Amino acid sequence: MSEQFEKIFEQARKISLRPDERARMREQILHFIKTHPVKSPEVEAFPQQRLAFSFLSFMRKPVPIVLAGVLILGGSLSAAAEKSLPGDTLYPVKLQVNEGVQEALTFSPQSSADLQMALAQKRLDEAEQLSAEGKLNSTVRGEVEANFHKHAQHVKDRVTALQAQGDTQAAADLGSTFEASLSAHEQILAGLEQNDQNEDNQITQLLGKVKVDRESTASVRAEDEAKVSAQTNVEQSVQASSSEAADAIAKARAYFDSVKGSLTTDVSTQGQAQLDQAAKAYADGSAKLFAKDYGAAFAKFQQSERIVRRLKLVLGAGFRFRLNLKFQDDNPSVNDQQQENKGQTHSGDQSQGSGGSKEDFGLRLNVFPTSTPSSTILHEKPEVESK
Repeated sequence: MSEQFEKIFEQARKISLRPDERARMREQILHFIKTHPVKSPEVEAFPQQRLAFSFLSFMRKPVPIVLAGVLILGGSLSAAAEKSLPGDTLYPVKLQVNEGVQEALTFSPQSSADLQMALAQKRLDEAEQLSAEGKLNSTVRGEVEANFHKHAQHVKDRVTALQAQGDTQAAADLGSTFEASLSAHEQILAGLEQNDQNEDNQITQLLGKVKVDRESTASVRAEDEAKVSAQTNVEQSVQASSSEAADAIAKARAYFDSVKGSLTTDVSTQGQAQLDQAAKAYADGSAKLFAKDYGAAFAKFQQSERIVRRLKLVLGAGFRFRLNLKFQDDNPSVNDQQQENKGQTHSGDQSQGSGGSKEDFGLRLNVFPTSTPSSTILHEKPEVESK
């Protein structure tokens, strides 16, 4: 362990932060100190000592002791660690210090769930980057899976807590957001798998884990959406979902317009079709809302958000990894599909998804062989959004 720390600090001595980065870190620490005052008789009479006492109390929290070294080095180590990947010397600092501090400074259950969801996505981002570089071995994959599972479980625990509180709409909303992320990464991993040259198929094993989580998340989300249909007095909250969906579609459209010139004609056309599909789901939701069918309206608004969230994530991966995107039409949400199926007879050639969820693969990916010129995929590489 001491040898590992020596390597970490040796790298840290060669790194320096920009003035704005130092200021931001100082701001975050001072914010924590101000919002976590320690009222103690020993320091109440000495206001000057209260700030220092609060800071020392913060340092006694279960945040790794490496944090002290990070603060001494002015945050240089922390900034460098943020760019590290599993297997790198600084990666433990990224997990235990950077993200440990983020978790310590996250107070509400909702913000904690949002952070864990973002960290789960970050773990998959890292695995995808390593796979694209041919560096995803069994040891690294095991570490990624363990960390991903930890974050995913936090999100699921929050969904369960919301259900226990009777807030099924918030549970469905959180589950839908997480499902969109998992669905996008499942498709990205599937695309990378096609171009994987390693015989040990590490990416395939990770893909299987993500698929299981996505399926279970989709199933729980569908159940929560169905429960919303049975609730009363949800008009106001469903209207809020309408506004959120409209905002998500507008932002996705703006992002797509900003990168459209860098896409091939085929990908651009398919991406536009996805936006149109999201707009249609939103219009259907608005019609359901007008008809006071609040459960169906909520499910449609959720579906429209999932489409655009997934679209942005997969487009981003297309730029990062030079993927050729193949889009397929998105399927209706489970709740809406059940309503549409009432009184209808399905022909034998209509395929039915297992477990009731048909919204498995709204976007498909194929990866060009490495010998394919990148100009056949993109005209140029634009700035890519992380969310």
